Amino acid sequence: MSSVRVVKFWTEYKQNADGTPREVDMVEYCGVGQAQYATTRDTVSRISKVRPVDPMSEDEAAKMANLRWAAIEPAYRAWKSGQELPVNGTPLGAWPALTPEKADVLRACGIRAVEELAEATETVINRIKLPGARDLKAQAILFLASFDKQATANRISAAEQENAALKADLEEMRQLLLEMQAAKEDKPRRGRPPKAEQEEEAA
Repeated sequence: MSSVRVVKFWTEYKQNADGTPREVDMVEYCGVGQAQYATTRDTVSRISKVRPVDPMSEDEAAKMANLRWAAIEPAYRAWKSGQELPVNGTPLGAWPALTPEKADVLRACGIRAVEELAEATETVINRIKLPGARDLKAQAILFLASFDKQATANRISAAEQENAALKADLEEMRQLLLEMQAAKEDKPRRGRPPKAEQEEEAA
């Protein structure tokens, strides 16, 4: 999971040399759990200028730049399309035990998914200005466990229903083939009668 979280995007207007305005997309981002302490603002155009880097390269700065843009790019594309910032994991709003007010506090800390809260370090937990933050983390872990079980049960149920539907379709096809075969056998024969019948008629 990426350690970079987008706080917001916005557009500023600069002047070109001829005095005409140009749009400059800006981004504010931070490390997970650090939104209320330390954020960084920069132009999207500068952050997006990354070059491919070999995994075995010793250029750590280039590696960090690639990882940063990989985390920011999907959110930027969504923002440009007028969508909400994507969330990697289960959105906080999908957790019934979490009130909108508490969710806002967590988002202000850079936590946007239940998984991020469940995986939060002690340092991040200490920065959450909510009573019982550690208990909230424990609840998040339990919620995800039960959520996974329910998702698995739903997948199994869907598979069973699909198998039942397939069996019903196969049985219907089998019955149709049997009816067609029976109809073919009962169909009166046309044309000249068999040789044996012709001989009986001649006698």
